Amino acid sequence: MLWYASCCDEKTNQFWGIMKTIFGWRAKPTLGTTIGYFTYWVTVSIAIVSIIYYGKKKDTKELDDFDVTEKPNVEILDKTNNV
Repeated sequence: MLWYASCCDEKTNQFWGIMKTIFGWRAKPTLGTTIGYFTYWVTVSIAIVSIIYYGKKKDTKELDDFDVTEKPNVEILDKTNNV
């Protein structure tokens, strides 16, 4: 046991009893659960940062490939002909 969270004891608070039933909450975390928790959040953080980085990199590349001098191929509609 690394620490004891007396505020979140499932024996004294029904909310934490429900959390224990649903998610397996413990007020006395072990070394394994703590390492697993931090590993999970480090992995999620790295994934989010890489998604944002590669998304911006892709957007920048698409903007670099965009040619502003090229005229769009658009038909001009005749507004006087009400067909």
